[in-house]
Amino acid sequence: MGKSHDLATAAAGFTFSGTVDASSGLTTPAGHVIQVKRTVVNTVTSTTSQSFINHMSAQFDSTPTVGNLVIATATLTCCRTAVDNWGSACAIYINSEGMSSGDTDFAAVGRSYAGNNNYGSQGIIGSQYAHNVTSTGHKTITSSHISGGNPTFYLKVSEVTSQTSYWGVGQFVTSSGYATDLTSLILMEVAQ
Repeated sequence: MGKSHDLATAAAGFTFSGTVDASSGLTTPAGHVIQVKRTVVNTVTSTTSQSFINHMSAQFDSTPTVGNLVIATATLTCCRTAVDNWGSACAIYINSEGMSSGDTDFAAVGRSYAGNNNYGSQGIIGSQYAHNVTSTGHKTITSSHISGGNPTFYLKVSEVTSQTSYWGVGQFVTSSGYATDLTSLILMEVAQ
């Protein structure tokens, strides 16, 4: 009596040989990562705007599937003019929609800003010294997200009090400008 060789058998640790007929589609188990995209830039964005503006963007290599979850994490540095009040904020968007983080604002200097949005964890910077900021977001993909094709994810930045903030900067030095630093945006599509 022969042993049946199917994908369930292969997944259980047995050897599978032959071909797979995917004409009727394959289903990835929930919780498995479908694709990851990491984008790194060495770009400085300075702003006095109290509205979010683009610092960088990224796209997956393949259009994500409706119903799957996208988790986004950005890591960057920021400093601002030496004015001791409030600070700057960053957030992650999918197309023009903020990605809800589901957690509280991240305050790099021990303060949080009670903004009117929840566009991912917002890094608040309050001094001229560079701070490392992490912003996160997650969103379940809907048909509206992919109606124009592969969606674009943006890391956006703003200034809370109309001072000047510098994103992607390692340190602000008045006499000689500033030192640039890398900004990374990591996207993961997870099957649901």
